[in-house]
Amino acid sequence: AMRKLAERFRHSLALDMENKPDDLIQEMICIDIVNAHFATQSQSSSSFSIGSRANLFDIIDRLANKPLSFWLDVLKIWMIDAQTYYVAMTPSATLGPQLESARREVEKRNEASIVDKVEHARAIAQAVETSKVNIPGSVKSTIPMPDLARVTSLPHSQRLDLLTKTIGPASAVQLIWFESEFPEVVLHIPVHEIPNDLRPYMVLFQELLLCSDLLLPAGVFYDVEEELTVKERRIAYTTVVERLAAVTTSSDASIGFGNDSFSCSWLEDIFVLAINTPREKLRLAVRWLVQAFMFADFTAERILTVAQNLLSEINDWKRDGDLVAMSVVTYFTAQERPNQPRWMDKCISIFEQESVLKHIIDLVKTGNTDAVVAKLDDIQDLLVGGSGGFLTLGMPTNGDAQSYIADFTREWDANMVKRNTKQVAIPDVGKNPFPYPRSTRFPELSKPQQLHIPMPSIQASCVQLAF
Repeated sequence: AMRKLAERFRHSLALDMENKPDDLIQEMICIDIVNAHFATQSQSSSSFSIGSRANLFDIIDRLANKPLSFWLDVLKIWMIDAQTYYVAMTPSATLGPQLESARREVEKRNEASIVDKVEHARAIAQAVETSKVNIPGSVKSTIPMPDLARVTSLPHSQRLDLLTKTIGPASAVQLIWFESEFPEVVLHIPVHEIPNDLRPYMVLFQELLLCSDLLLPAGVFYDVEEELTVKERRIAYTTVVERLAAVTTSSDASIGFGNDSFSCSWLEDIFVLAINTPREKLRLAVRWLVQAFMFADFTAERILTVAQNLLSEINDWKRDGDLVAMSVVTYFTAQERPNQPRWMDKCISIFEQESVLKHIIDLVKTGNTDAVVAKLDDIQDLLVGGSGGFLTLGMPTNGDAQSYIADFTREWDANMVKRNTKQVAIPDVGKNPFPYPRSTRFPELSKPQQLHIPMPSIQASCVQLAF
């Protein structure tokens, strides 16, 4: 178990180094160089050595091979036998007014201690004026401005291939080669044909998809097993989560890119299914992704747990002024369109999801889980059987595109043939799948409008402008 954990940590660390090389230099290499320069031993030695942070992968490998007794000793010394402190944070409805009263008393005492209020005000104004930084225009003009045209980017190349034979919902493949040891597979599926009555269930669907039981049919491969399943087989959601974590560095199922639970961020016209994985685990990772997408089985236990967690998350959103302001702007600008589906961003907003989730919880608790499962199954059928989407494959610079396409196609076809899915006709993506064609959702305003939203739950005020 510790070896597997060390391996996952190693992969995660390597991926962070690829994605954030500047942070690596600042947080690891620079610290070691400075430490080596000023350390006592370096002053008496002509050799220059880098410290432990530069050897982090070697340290991880050594720790992975430590016996179980080593980890038991660590646990005993630093956790079981170590002195512990218990901090209790108890909510109080009366403490807030008490603290406010105490603050006002301090202000009164401070004000009473001021002998000459005019002189005090003058001193404050002078201090404020003295603290101002006034940079002359002649100095500002000498400050060099970076040339955006010279900003470097990571070396990469890309190509778009239109498919003569679709791969599931994808009618095109976007191929990207870049310097990485962690391939990415991203399936983009249009959501235009998801009807309005199903759209409010998209939040629950995206949260459940990769952490639900799987109901594998007979005749498919499971995990690393080399024999086809001979009968229907249920895989517990805990195993699904554990195996996805083991074979990928990240996985995602969401509406649009940069998705939050109750916000699509952008490109709400597509459902995104994505994995990032070490190169040697690509085929197995694709198998788990495809099977989770096709064979997720939504149970009452998981629906209730996830719905309750989402409802708690809404309460957290209400205390964040920035998130509330964003939600208000999104909801205000997403005006209804005649003869078209409702905006997905509006359907999944906190203003609609609170009542939706409460309704779902009530249905499950009263034994009407089938009504919720039917909605989730319909969404699953529409997405799996959709069309007009595209597949993005990010691969190392020496990656064989046809091999990557074949790996995904093989898993998709082998599992799809065992599944009965509704086929939905969606307009083809055409020759330019990214950015995905979409229409603006901002209303036509003859003049700027202001919204003032007073909410007692917000802990700090926030202002947001929408253009």
